[in-house]
Amino acid sequence: MTVYADTLFITNGLVDYLLLLLAGRVMGAQLNRWRLLVGGGAGGLYAVACFLPFGGALARWPVKLAVGVLLVLIAYGGHRRLLRLTLIFFGLACGLGGGVYAIALWGGGLSLERGVLLTAPDLKAVLLAAAVCWCGLSLAFRGMARHSRLTGEVIPLEITLGHRRIRVSALVDTGNSLHDPTDGSPAVLLEWQEALPLLPELTAEDVSVPATGMARLGARGRFRLLPYRAVGVSEGLLLAFRADKITSAGKNRTETLVALTEQPVSRGGGYTALAGTDGK
Repeated sequence: MTVYADTLFITNGLVDYLLLLLAGRVMGAQLNRWRLLVGGGAGGLYAVACFLPFGGALARWPVKLAVGVLLVLIAYGGHRRLLRLTLIFFGLACGLGGGVYAIALWGGGLSLERGVLLTAPDLKAVLLAAAVCWCGLSLAFRGMARHSRLTGEVIPLEITLGHRRIRVSALVDTGNSLHDPTDGSPAVLLEWQEALPLLPELTAEDVSVPATGMARLGARGRFRLLPYRAVGVSEGLLLAFRADKITSAGKNRTETLVALTEQPVSRGGGYTALAGTDGK
């Protein structure tokens, strides 16, 4: 059988890109499209390498496992839930790989050798199969969570500060009473590591000891101390900054306070921020 290097690269690179993307979506991780593309490209190159003269050794399962871990590191290296992301990636790989294989075999035009997808030059059947399986797995995995975007409880937020911006998933929490004391508008509660692309000078000590952080960063004018109450905390303070803009569902809010917390806001990692009921 003739093996086309370009077909191998495109097909397997696309599948790996989709796997990395969906793993990040399931975990509510911040997505970097360039890193995802590089990860998918690395997967495509590995598929091609498996059919080089020394490719037999590369097709062994320990190497496949190592390559899978490498792809996750390329796409999400530095994420604090990297282990969970890796496990989800491999789980999705099993489901998506089996689904693509089954659908494409039913429609014809695909074979599997050395654990790598082989196709005829026409990729339409495989691309369609990958899209169908991706959508199905996306619905299944998100539906397992108690809170999800499907129910409207988890929403995407884009936070802009100067020329920088981040995208996070936020739970619409009716119990989130954080608000700006100056105008009563709701504030967003965000896990502090997510804010590092916006505020690279931020440190863990700034968040754990808000008064220290305010003294160090307050001169910049964007920071303030935000009072709060919680179970076991009668009076507390959070370090907060004023974002230029927060966008969700096509709606913009300007000059919104974002409070930083050192504690995870979700157990499963499906979201990394809390928004008030009118944060939609």
